[in-house]
Amino acid sequence: MVDFLKPTTVRQRVSKQVTRMMGRAYWPTAKPWGIRIFWLNRLRWERIESAELFEHSGLPYLKLKLNGRVWPAMMRTWGVPLYFLGVESFVKDVLENAPESNPLRRMFSEKLARPDA
Repeated sequence: MVDFLKPTTVRQRVSKQVTRMMGRAYWPTAKPWGIRIFWLNRLRWERIESAELFEHSGLPYLKLKLNGRVWPAMMRTWGVPLYFLGVESFVKDVLENAPESNPLRRMFSEKLARPDA
């Protein structure tokens, strides 16, 4: 089970290193229209088909599967890092801005309601 809100030494160290190298523009942000990832990539709420948490090399990520036509096809799934400092504010913004029917909002709501699930 991925505990994406629990800070660890490794996550904090990686987060600080990435922030120093790339700045805060690297971190995802939730807006009323959708999510902005890596400053340039924008994802509207209605494009998210499913959301799931996973770990890669001990760091938490969010796997977003998109609906509709996507070119190239390999971009149909996005891996969003959740090891950055301030992940709590990102989750709060998703819960505030995403529509009730959005899979990402439902997933975060369920994880916060039942952290052990």
